[in-house]
Amino acid sequence: MRLSVFTVTNASPDRLEPWILRALDVADELIVTLDARVDPASIALARELADVVAIAELPGIGSPAYSWTAAQATGDWVLMLDDELLAPGFADRLPELMADRRYSHYHLPMRWLVTHEGGGHRWIRQFSWWPNRATRLFRNVDGLARHSAEAHGSWEVFGEGRALEGPDFAIYHLDLALRDRAAREAKVAARYRRDGPEVATCEEYYVYEDYLATIELAHVPPGVIGAPPTERASGRAAERRRTAGQRPAPVDVTAGDLFAHIAERSADPPIWGAQYLGHDTPARLAANRGHTTSVTVRNTSAATWRSLGQVVGRVLLSYRWFTEEGQVVIPQGDISLLPHALHPGEQATVTAGLWTPPEPGTYRLEWDMLCERIAWFSVRGVEPLRVTVEVVDDGPRPQAPHFPPGQPAAAPEPAEPPEGRRGLRTRVLAGLRTERAPGE
Repeated sequence: MRLSVFTVTNASPDRLEPWILRALDVADELIVTLDARVDPASIALARELADVVAIAELPGIGSPAYSWTAAQATGDWVLMLDDELLAPGFADRLPELMADRRYSHYHLPMRWLVTHEGGGHRWIRQFSWWPNRATRLFRNVDGLARHSAEAHGSWEVFGEGRALEGPDFAIYHLDLALRDRAAREAKVAARYRRDGPEVATCEEYYVYEDYLATIELAHVPPGVIGAPPTERASGRAAERRRTAGQRPAPVDVTAGDLFAHIAERSADPPIWGAQYLGHDTPARLAANRGHTTSVTVRNTSAATWRSLGQVVGRVLLSYRWFTEEGQVVIPQGDISLLPHALHPGEQATVTAGLWTPPEPGTYRLEWDMLCERIAWFSVRGVEPLRVTVEVVDDGPRPQAPHFPPGQPAAAPEPAEPPEGRRGLRTRVLAGLRTERAPGE
């Protein structure tokens, strides 16, 4: 599996070069987005060593460019690093993480480095600096992950995640060690205090010296600071320098481009892949009756199908009935839960409930996976399991129909969608309603 590593930075060349050389220990592809106000020497260095370079109009923070930069990746997985160094053992553990089909993303333990008065560096082993896990490693699937434009926002990733423990998985955050106190106070004033007293300034992170008497510090393992590039990283750097002229010129990205990209990221989960492996639906069934059957399905998407918990977004099996001419008879049948969450590539046999149409005739039954209150899988391009069934009159039937005649009305559109990220999600879901069959 290939790993794309990316960063969004305004680093000077003396800080950017060692970061790149450390990132190349794990990166099959390196993507660097630079603030348009950065030192031109940093741009030249990035062009020399990175596969993709972008020059972006940033409003003093890098977060508006995170989603756009991640979208440029071509690897199977994406790793985001800020002013951070990976633990020496991370490269050796990385293959097992990317090979595990159960997870779509990982939360890495972050350790904040500080300069120690006795020389060298320490990391702060105390809350709120520790434990502090950051979502940094995720599968590269369109729509899987997105990041807001706000400072100190977090990645939202669909699917099952895992919070990693242990020194091999740590990332060491350098901000406190690279800036003196005056620079950190200026950063707090410029980025956070200007937004008013109701916005957290994160001063406890940046002016840690005020609390040193009560802070526990821990030693930094050998190989984190000052270690020379590995043989693998040096080889990759040499190859990139040799072929620098063959790579495309930097991409210019406006602030409008970045915010448009964020606005276009929908809440639609990347789960739309299914293969129906078998079923035991009888070819002849009695009218207006309940029947029990089974359907075996495989998750062929890149994300885990959530089966329980919150109703919206869980994946389950349902069905629809059509006449031979294609007219809808029952727009959505009963739902049948998966036996457990289904990871990419896994399959399960679902014991499914099925109720037949009220009148005899020849019908087309379509078994279809459903992301509840979002969309049928067939609406997202996945072929349903189609079965022709002869429905016959087999004696007395229930007088009240299991499904009332007529199609239920679609859910009403919100009159005034709320602003912000929730508003975007509301508008996206409202748009999805127009695509799905009534009754979803």
